[in-house]
Amino acid sequence: MPNPHFIPSSLLADANTLTVSTIILAGHAPTPSASGSDVYVNHWVIYLQITQGGSIRIDMSPNTTAGQLGTLIAKRLDYNLSSDVVHQIPFPAVQGLYARHVIDRITGKGYHQYRYGEKMLECRYWAYVVMKDFRDAGYIGGNGTEAYAAYTA
Repeated sequence: MPNPHFIPSSLLADANTLTVSTIILAGHAPTPSASGSDVYVNHWVIYLQITQGGSIRIDMSPNTTAGQLGTLIAKRLDYNLSSDVVHQIPFPAVQGLYARHVIDRITGKGYHQYRYGEKMLECRYWAYVVMKDFRDAGYIGGNGTEAYAAYTA
């Protein structure tokens, strides 16, 4: 699978015309950390709400083999958030921000080449680092405590 992986494959080209209104740090409902485990964890992703409707989910998906590079999946959705999102922190995007800016920032910084640890639980940290970078780049407002609060929750 290519990294990053775009669904649909035309998303990268379309990203030049998709205006981002809000960037949401989101945690999905807890699932077992491993098959048969009684430890449940949230999977954290980033949603780009698009002014034209719907969103793009930016998901650093772990490889099925621990310690291997994950795959960044950018998927165009007809809705704003998945129904199983249980934590969300919205950040208004700066005016004139396109999805392509966000995707280029992630790949330009190498965030799409993320290696999960042995327990494959680092998606929250990945999302925190990326959101902090978005703030530092001026893509979103805030002082960083919002993303950190989500990371430590």
